[in-house]
Amino acid sequence: MASTLIANLGDSPAVIAALVHTLHAQGKTLNQIEIFYPAVAEDRWIGAGFALLEDYLASIQSAPVVGVELPFADATTTETSLCYLRHLCTRLAYHERCGNHVLLGISGGRKHISALMALPASFYHCVEAILHLHDREGDLADRQFTSHQLTTFSTEQRRHAFTPPASRFNLVHIPHIRLADGPALRRWLASAEQGQPPRPITIVPSARSFYHHIFGEATPFAPIPGEEPVRASSLQLIAPLGDSPLVVTQACALLATHGQIIAGLHIVYPAHDRSIADGANLLKHVCNRCNIPFSAYPAAIADLDDDAAIEPFQASLQQAVVSAQSTRDNQPPHDHAILLSGGRKGMAALALDIAQRNGITRAYHTTILRLSDEEEIISAYKSAYRGPYGPLAQLMFNAAAEPNKFALIEVPVIGVTV
Repeated sequence: MASTLIANLGDSPAVIAALVHTLHAQGKTLNQIEIFYPAVAEDRWIGAGFALLEDYLASIQSAPVVGVELPFADATTTETSLCYLRHLCTRLAYHERCGNHVLLGISGGRKHISALMALPASFYHCVEAILHLHDREGDLADRQFTSHQLTTFSTEQRRHAFTPPASRFNLVHIPHIRLADGPALRRWLASAEQGQPPRPITIVPSARSFYHHIFGEATPFAPIPGEEPVRASSLQLIAPLGDSPLVVTQACALLATHGQIIAGLHIVYPAHDRSIADGANLLKHVCNRCNIPFSAYPAAIADLDDDAAIEPFQASLQQAVVSAQSTRDNQPPHDHAILLSGGRKGMAALALDIAQRNGITRAYHTTILRLSDEEEIISAYKSAYRGPYGPLAQLMFNAAAEPNKFALIEVPVIGVTV
């Protein structure tokens, strides 16, 4: 059977080159490489980066490199996220019809795209693995050259940037549920008919509309008629934590603007990473300042840096879920959701898997709409980091920022039993 790698191209084309090198070093034969990238004019030069990457990959291996053009600069809204998922599922459906195997490489592209990439994997038998590439030496300069920078390099400099030693990288396999009746469930979601699904699932009309727009005909997004259950006003939020606690607090603030008060924040983080552990401690203080109940579940790892790190991080996520789902007698009813954008890339895909296994039907990811705003917000956060908790808490919970700089995207999760 043919084996195809599908990857997203972000600011650094060398990430995909490193993934291909690592797969080759582990004896994996690739018959095709498909690279998703924005084909619209934007200031990150990603289209130019694709051309350079395509030329380089063609020079080192024989598998054809196929560019899948996306009609937007970034998936920062529900509409563009759905558009991305439609493009991805179109390719997955093609490979399933052809009997091919697919490897989904989530290391390229921005973090919210990586989380979205893992979402449809359960529905397609052709998905062999979800792969995250970890750099043992950290994010060094030769992996961080942007597409724009690479265009200024000589041919030899570009080749060097594209060929870090494969021994530097670990390939991490992110678990995912493979539904035996995934194709039948996919067809049912595509049809929007009122008949019974092929397996017992609980799915509200808004969630079915989301998946119908992905698997069904390309039509403007519209809700499927039906009674939507009333949501509780309070929310227990489970959030992996990565390099910036600001992402988690932004999500809390954005949820509050949508009428969802955070009744409990449950964070999961790699305890052996000192900077992230410090961020968890900071988050505890600012949550206390803002009267948000806070719980932390450290995993005894430094990062999702190899397959052995998956189990302890899963265990901490599971512990957080159990805690969030336990209802105390003196508490009002509350809903549960998981945040995809809080941790590092592999953590987002793992959080999605845990949500699905535990029947958590709502996931969220947040984005900053413009790169210039992102740089400005991070700069303000760094300036306030060592100051008093009051102003820092105000900044972190978005009280001092303009709401139109951010997007909150709800991703329905179909909770299933395997």
